[in-house]
Amino acid sequence: MPYNVTFLVNGTKPPRGGEMILARTVERLDRSRFVPRLIFATETPFVSRIRSACVESRRFKLDAEVAELYLRDRPWRTPLRTATVASRLLWSRTVPSVSAIAGSWKTNILFCGDNVSKLIAAMGARRSGTPTIGWCHDVLHRNLLGLTLQALNLGSLDRVIAGSRTVADSFPRRSVRSGKVVLIPYGIDTNDFTPAAEGATLQESPEFVVGIVGVLDENRGHRVLLHALADLQADGRDAIQLWVIGTGPEEAKLKRLAVELNIAHRVRFLGYLPEVREVLGRIQLLVMPTVHFESFGIAAVEAMAMGLPVVASQLGGLAEIVEDGRTGFLVKPGEAVELAGAIRRLMDSPDIRARMGQAGRRRAVEHFSLDLATAGLEGLLQDLVESKRS
Repeated sequence: MPYNVTFLVNGTKPPRGGEMILARTVERLDRSRFVPRLIFATETPFVSRIRSACVESRRFKLDAEVAELYLRDRPWRTPLRTATVASRLLWSRTVPSVSAIAGSWKTNILFCGDNVSKLIAAMGARRSGTPTIGWCHDVLHRNLLGLTLQALNLGSLDRVIAGSRTVADSFPRRSVRSGKVVLIPYGIDTNDFTPAAEGATLQESPEFVVGIVGVLDENRGHRVLLHALADLQADGRDAIQLWVIGTGPEEAKLKRLAVELNIAHRVRFLGYLPEVREVLGRIQLLVMPTVHFESFGIAAVEAMAMGLPVVASQLGGLAEIVEDGRTGFLVKPGEAVELAGAIRRLMDSPDIRARMGQAGRRRAVEHFSLDLATAGLEGLLQDLVESKRS
């Protein structure tokens, strides 16, 4: 008899890589073994995608301040904000409502899709004995934010899924050794992300197009990339463009910087795109110049699956994905000159680009496919339910 898996999702915040991975995983679950249902707070395209993959869904009311909780905003206030949100949940009908819905579905396991869901689980599902599980998408630093996220994940979930070794290693070693934190690398559908047809890339333009995908914030290194682009322009590399995919708090500043560096004519800000396959099929290189931390880097895997070389910072999950000198280049974070040098080398070497693209495709299929990730998750779900029953 299949297990009933209830997914609990807030849905208020715009989806990032982790949320899209969740949607793809729900779609891929083996229906002969698991029956997926959804409890959600906010109707968005991301939530609608998960709903379409579930046999049933219910909406619950969530206080506006609770729904908007994003712990990376003003991290120094993280413990206070978390306590405030918990108190609001405690005095609202949210936790009993969610527990009642999950109970009516005879839920065997509750999958928490975000930090708000984990708070609700900590206050409801765990009291009823329902096993809880969820991803942690964050690298947990030894600061207020990291310690709060660590307590939230370990306190609310029976199993914490780390999508990269970097995330797993940021938890206490005893939680990994005990099996509380489990490493299951993120995966993508390598049948959807495939290399562009020969000669199909950039038919309308002879220029070399570099792409960057991600939220426009200080950590993603857009400023470093703009300075690298200016360096390449000063070196006489006129046949180059930069396509920026994403939105975020740094957008206006980045546009002004492009003007100041006299490279605005080379930069296209394309905004947020729910699917990036078409854009990846029209560029020749993906750059991920993250400055401080990176838990994984799903865009790097997507680009590699499409046969593109990747230039990335040598830190965090990016260093787990990109093999330096084989599938791309790893550079020192924050170093615009070194970044420009890596891009220059790939601009000048079509053979190296092709060889790295082929190696990247193989690596994505062999190590980061959605089939592998889903199989790992299904095994963990089954083991958790059976361990609770024994």
